[in-house]
Amino acid sequence: MKKSISLRLFFYSISLIVIIIMVSVFSVKIFSEDIYYNKKVKLLDAYVSEIEKALTEESKNAEALISEFAWEIGGMIYITDKNGNVLFLSERQGYGRGRGNGNSNAFMTLRDSHGIVKRETASGKEVLDYQNDLSDGKHIVIEIPSQDIGNTIEGVYNI
Repeated sequence: MKKSISLRLFFYSISLIVIIIMVSVFSVKIFSEDIYYNKKVKLLDAYVSEIEKALTEESKNAEALISEFAWEIGGMIYITDKNGNVLFLSERQGYGRGRGNGNSNAFMTLRDSHGIVKRETASGKEVLDYQNDLSDGKHIVIEIPSQDIGNTIEGVYNI
């Protein structure tokens, strides 16, 4: 029995739609993490620029600005000198107190392709450290709980 042209077109259209959906899902699974990290790094770069500007102008509101940014990202921000001594430590948002050792040399390590270092805290929680150098030789580290990023990416997969 011969199939009609309209039936063939219908099956080809359905096949094309299924292929497009499969390619789309595959692309989202592959590229969503990179896209999310790149957006996060751009946001953190903007925060670093604002913080650096406030610190260079020796603004009285610099500490308040840093604490506000730490609250917005749900993490912790600290600034160190060239020797790794902590000069400013924001209150850790949402998961306990800071490092407490006063020296950051242990985590000034190589950055991954996103500028972020993944590590585990003493309490066993996984965090991401975004590190950047300020113009006056100081360093800034922004610590973010990695579970937030993982949950966001998993949410994209479950759509």
